[in-house]
Amino acid sequence: GFCADTCHLYAAGYDIARDYDEVWARWEELAGLDHLRCLHLNDSKTPFGSRRDRHELIAEGSLGPEPFRRIMRDPRFAGIIKVIETPKGDDEVTLDRRMLRRLRAYGRMRAR
Repeated sequence: GFCADTCHLYAAGYDIARDYDEVWARWEELAGLDHLRCLHLNDSKTPFGSRRDRHELIAEGSLGPEPFRRIMRDPRFAGIIKVIETPKGDDEVTLDRRMLRRLRAYGRMRAR
């Protein structure tokens, strides 16, 4: 199986912020979404296509909130493990809880 990292995709030139459907269609074509086992969720401190892996807090970087809203509401990813890979700072528990609350709220929002 495979793991997809939101920051890695974005930095590598796959714009999940603007071309969400196209990125996952391409993934399906190349590897098959049925082989996706894990998602690493993190925003990007660097711009699109930068080829630099610099993680940021979810919805606080170049990606913004929309791809995370879509991932959390996408039925294809409902049973897939999601790992928060965000900067921790001095109080990692507080930041992780904040990111979990944010992601859970995105999952409860009405689809756009």
